[in-house]
Amino acid sequence: MKFSVLMSVYEKEKPEFLRESLESILVNQTMIPTEVVLVEDGPLNQGLYSILEEFKSRFSFFKTIALEKNSGLGIALNEGLKHCNYEWIARMDSDDVAINTRFEKQVNFIKQNPNIDIVGAEIDEFLNSTSEIVSHKNVPTQHDEILKMARRRNPMCHMTVMFKKKSVERAGGYQTLPYVEDYFLWVRMIASGSKLANIDETLVLARVGNGMFNRRGNREQINSWTILNEFMLAQGIVTPLDVFINQIYIRVFVYMPTWIKKLIYGKILRK
Repeated sequence: MKFSVLMSVYEKEKPEFLRESLESILVNQTMIPTEVVLVEDGPLNQGLYSILEEFKSRFSFFKTIALEKNSGLGIALNEGLKHCNYEWIARMDSDDVAINTRFEKQVNFIKQNPNIDIVGAEIDEFLNSTSEIVSHKNVPTQHDEILKMARRRNPMCHMTVMFKKKSVERAGGYQTLPYVEDYFLWVRMIASGSKLANIDETLVLARVGNGMFNRRGNREQINSWTILNEFMLAQGIVTPLDVFINQIYIRVFVYMPTWIKKLIYGKILRK
């Protein structure tokens, strides 16, 4: 089965992280993608440009699309979607590491489940090296379970998904909604009739930083969460009570001390 990989990178990414990510999908995989489309989200630093030129010279199917200015993940990925030539597209982040059997297992799953529109997987999160695993995220596997989880939390790990291009386009593509752009896409796909699934296995090692908890709390996040919940309510995915509970949760989480966020993240959200 032919498929594309869709990525985006911006100037603050570390070159060594990008290299490790690209090596994991272009060199170490048991099934190599048919094409890789990487969007340069605005001007990059010289280290990143050097790595991109190296990989373009090594792999003829690796291509880059340059945006004139940094526009954000949603806009960058929508532009990249236009340049993906195959029905199935795998997402990959520029600082994460794919398990070497990721694409093979997802392609096999798609062949065995032809009714699905998107398939994700679990992740292990690491700090400085892939041997330093700090947490694991479980996700539900069946569509009904994914729908149930979506009422409260993001039910899929963005950097693990493979989706049908036409199904994402039918849902309106990526839309700018800081912190929850992927979550917003999943619920719009559900609303447009797509079938979602996850593989109950870690297929991506996701890099996390020590400052992640500070980034997870601000007013913009509350606003995005409100828009997300209003959409889910309008589509009948959540009830007014769900919205009330979700709004209390996000406000409490945003303003609580960092050490409590870490505790909740490790003990509850990553169960």
